[in-house]
Amino acid sequence: MSDQVLFENKYDFDDKLLKAYVKTITKGSRISALFITVVSAIFSVMEYKNNSKTFSIILAGIAVIGLLIFILAIPKTLKQVRNQRNILSKKIIQITFNHMNVFENGNERKIKFGEIVAILQDNENMYLMLDKTEGIVINKSGFTKGTFEEFKNFIDKKFVRQQPMSGG
Repeated sequence: MSDQVLFENKYDFDDKLLKAYVKTITKGSRISALFITVVSAIFSVMEYKNNSKTFSIILAGIAVIGLLIFILAIPKTLKQVRNQRNILSKKIIQITFNHMNVFENGNERKIKFGEIVAILQDNENMYLMLDKTEGIVINKSGFTKGTFEEFKNFIDKKFVRQQPMSGG
C-alpha cells in the first residue's frame, strides 16, 4: 500500500519556472527588505529635520542596505539554486502514501513527507520546501495521475505545520 503511486506530476523545469520558483521563495525576504527601506528612509528624513545628522546618515545607510537586499534577493537566489545541481530538466514526481519519488536527470530521489518544512504556492505551482532554497515543485496542471485538488487535500493532511518559513 505504501509504495502504490497515488499521484503523478510531470513537467519541464525550465528557466521560466525557475524564475517563478525563486520569486515565490524570496517573497518574504523581499517584503521585509522593502519595509526596512521605507521605514528607515522616513525616519532618516525626520531625524535630518530634527538636526540629528549622524543618526539620519545611519538610518539612510540602513535604507540603502534594505534596498540592495530587495534588489539582489532574486538574482542571488537564482544563482544559488542553479548551483545546487542541474535543475533545468524534465521532472516526474510520483507520490505514494509515505513519500515522494523524484525522477530527474536519470536519477531517482526518495523524499519523506517529514522532510517538508513549508508549503508555498503561486498561481501555477505548489512548492514543497525542504529548506530555504530547495523545494519540490508540483505543477498544478502537470498531474497525469490524480488532480491538483486531490493532491492538495492529501498533502494538507500529511504536512505537519511548523513555524512559517519566510522565503529567501
